[in-house]
Amino acid sequence: VKIPLSVPAVGGLFPEEEIVLMNQYPGRKCSGTLFFVIFSDLDGTLLDHHTYEWQAARPALNLCNRLKYPVVLVSSKTRAEMEILRDEMSISGPFVTENGGGVFIPPRPDVSPGSDATGGACPQEMKKLSLGLPYPRLVAALREIRKELGLNLKGFSDMKVNEISRLTGLDPDSARLAAMREYDEPFIILNEQPSDLAAVVQAAEKRGLTITTGGRFYHLQGGNDKGQAMDRVLSWYRQCHGNVASVALGDSPNDFPMLERADFPVFVGVPKDAAALTEKIPRLTVTPEQGPRGWNSAVQNILERYLNRPADG
Repeated sequence: VKIPLSVPAVGGLFPEEEIVLMNQYPGRKCSGTLFFVIFSDLDGTLLDHHTYEWQAARPALNLCNRLKYPVVLVSSKTRAEMEILRDEMSISGPFVTENGGGVFIPPRPDVSPGSDATGGACPQEMKKLSLGLPYPRLVAALREIRKELGLNLKGFSDMKVNEISRLTGLDPDSARLAAMREYDEPFIILNEQPSDLAAVVQAAEKRGLTITTGGRFYHLQGGNDKGQAMDRVLSWYRQCHGNVASVALGDSPNDFPMLERADFPVFVGVPKDAAALTEKIPRLTVTPEQGPRGWNSAVQNILERYLNRPADG
């Protein structure tokens, strides 16, 4: 299904505007037909923050499947966790793990990741593109920072499965999958003081590492982020589909690099400082509902708004 590019928006969550594809054609409209790629965070966005349920988003997911528009999951979760969720949701596109550390590409005729990706020797084998640093290096760095600053930093590598389960609300089997890290070390600061995070960020930067903030944890990682992974995936789809529009949905600061790049950025739920965030991301839309209900209404609104409309010019 192809969707016209330059048509007025009507109603719903989004104000009247014309499509301007910010990434592919900066600052100007383009003519032709449009192929959507939907990038989505999981916890607190497509998944309910407390229950991890996603079924309220089923109508929009079904719409994406019917239109053959890929939903690309982009999360701090591990590959082991995300493979199960993809199967449950009937999602077959690429997916991004651990805050942009890894990109996993199933065999698809419209996605060709090139020589940077490894694997895929067999026709049904998934390829992998590593953008992050190896997990053992991050674990060692967190321990160095903890000793250097004298702060009580506790990473997943320091926790037993039952503690991860308690902090996340996951059942023990799911918590075990969450501990199978490759590119990202989630951590907490026990008895945190207002100045602690800045000191940790500075110590990480001194080591060439970064700290991001998710819905439940801080994350120590390399220079990768969700936005860089999104750029890679978009480049692959553009090779096949030409005019591609990106939708990105998230609810936490670690999603901002993704939202900043999107043609249709959506914050699911109400941010703590909506005015500052919309100033940073002028095209941002904020959904009145949280979690999968907000996700569902936003994605349906974006896609249905452009269905069966005549192309402009």
